[in-house]
Amino acid sequence: VPGGFSGGDEPDGSGKFITAFFRNAQIKEGVTDLLENREFFELHTGAIKVDGQIISATIGTQIDDTLYINVEKADKDYIGAYPMIASEFAKAFPDALYINREDDLGEEGLRLSKLSYKPLCLLEKYIVINK
Repeated sequence: VPGGFSGGDEPDGSGKFITAFFRNAQIKEGVTDLLENREFFELHTGAIKVDGQIISATIGTQIDDTLYINVEKADKDYIGAYPMIASEFAKAFPDALYINREDDLGEEGLRLSKLSYKPLCLLEKYIVINK
């Protein structure tokens, strides 16, 4: 199948692919705003194409020795698209010693996926309420 990984040279295509998955307007707007300001936030994008169509995309940034994966989406019809985008994007940052896959939002599938990467540690989450 013709295709391959595209690292950062098509941020608009990656962004359109990612935002198409969001049904929540606020989340879609937030990710769109993030992409529009990607230079300010020093964000990088990556995508995997099959037959000219993007089937998975990711947004992330490296700070010091850690690669932060902020957003990651894939077409579930393509088995292995999620692990492939994770692997290929990480390869684009060879000096990153750690990968922070960020919050799994309490979703069991996301948690299991993250645990399959054998994390060094899981950070406890807190909620701050301003009174």
